[in-house]
Amino acid sequence: MKERLESLLEKIRGVYPEPVEGKVFVDSGPVLERGIAGVAGIGWIGKNTHLISPKRGSWFFLGELFLSVELAYDRPIKDRCGKCDLCLKACPTGAFVGPYVLDARRCISYLTIELKGAIPQHLRPLMGNHVFGCDICQEVCPYNVKAKPTGEEAFYPREGLYAPELIPLLSLSEEEFRRRFRGSPILRAKRRGFLRNVAVALGNLKSLEAVPALIHALRDEDALVRRHVAWALGEIGTAEALEALRKRLEVESDREVREEIEEAVADILSSSLQSLQIHTKKGILPFMKAIKAHYDGHVVVPEEPINLPVNTPVRVLVPEADESTLITEAFAKLSETSFSRIWDNDEDAAYDKL
Repeated sequence: MKERLESLLEKIRGVYPEPVEGKVFVDSGPVLERGIAGVAGIGWIGKNTHLISPKRGSWFFLGELFLSVELAYDRPIKDRCGKCDLCLKACPTGAFVGPYVLDARRCISYLTIELKGAIPQHLRPLMGNHVFGCDICQEVCPYNVKAKPTGEEAFYPREGLYAPELIPLLSLSEEEFRRRFRGSPILRAKRRGFLRNVAVALGNLKSLEAVPALIHALRDEDALVRRHVAWALGEIGTAEALEALRKRLEVESDREVREEIEEAVADILSSSLQSLQIHTKKGILPFMKAIKAHYDGHVVVPEEPINLPVNTPVRVLVPEADESTLITEAFAKLSETSFSRIWDNDEDAAYDKL
């Protein structure tokens, strides 16, 4: 586009009687191009804050040619969004404060491209599998649905960049990252930001196949990557993920990464406990309900621990005296969900081995 604008400048100079000075901008300077384009009649600012052309929707780039002479110009186009609010409702992270107002801090494009630090935890589950940018508010726009595909090859996805496999991306070195995405806007996110995004996407996909690669990435040299990898493993929540997180916690020195790992471990255990069922002679109790009960006079402690797979049903035979209750101390003193047997301080009480 820059070359075309420079060519246009030369043509204007060739037909204008006076000397013409000009300067070209293509996403390369402090130019409020969207507002200027709206005044110039290219389109109107839609409720999704994008510039919308009646014929092309918002699928286009803007470039500017500033001239030292005044030319005839078009009139602005009136807003044609009407009562439509599809874009506002479609945003996964609720980034629109209202029509025409976007909170960039919640926008997936900002989070995956411009944000340099950690993605807020409460927004990660809402991001889906987006690893670089988001166009949902444009995809649902009726004017974009009617827009014709471009014939410009520059707009076509480059080979190897269209819907790439996410798991192999976790192992990219700095050199491999730069080589693979040379000439691509993805370089703006830098390796650390891009791998951060990939980890979040894999966590949201809850991809079991990604666990080995995520475990390997727990040793990544960049703490930002390790933080989000830990979160992803916590979201997937397998026994293998839990074990890897615990091992990493033993050697991790970065405070923020340690906190992320601890939260991931807690999330796995919490999710696991919520799925447990307590089997008694009178029926089955959900764990989170049964744990509120208390059995007086007994103290239950864990034996040497073994790892139980997440979501494994646990059978506990409670004493005949009160079959509807659960000895809560058994779970209060458990080392997470890893244990081999629960027993009562009264040796005559019968408990199933877990």
